[in-house]
This record gives sequence, C-alpha cells and structure tokens, in this order.
Amino acid sequence: MFYQIIKEIYRALLVAIIIFIIMEIIEPGLVISFISLNLLLIFWFISGIILLLVTYK
Repeated sequence: MFYQIIKEIYRALLVAIIIFIIMEIIEPGLVISFISLNLLLIFWFISGIILLLVTYK
C-alpha cells in the first residue's frame, strides 16, 4: 500500500515537472513567478529515493 502511494506521488510530481518545464519554454517567466521549481524537484528527488528504499527492502 505504501509503495503504491509513493509510486503515484513520484509519477504525479514527474508529470508536473514536465508540464511546468514545457510551459516555461513556451512562455518564459510564466511558472517561475508563481511556483518554485527547485522545491518541486527536491520533493520529486526525495520521493524517488523513498521509492527505491521501499522497493529494495
């Protein structure tokens, strides 16, 4: 159960990052002015590490 939740969080953050980067390429300053992509990348990285730890336990 915990594995599935972390996996879905990881996927949702990945999709959000991809969409925000595409939006930022199309219109510079559109996303950065409202959302810190650094925090989003940090949360994505942490969820990826947790996903790996849960997978190989």
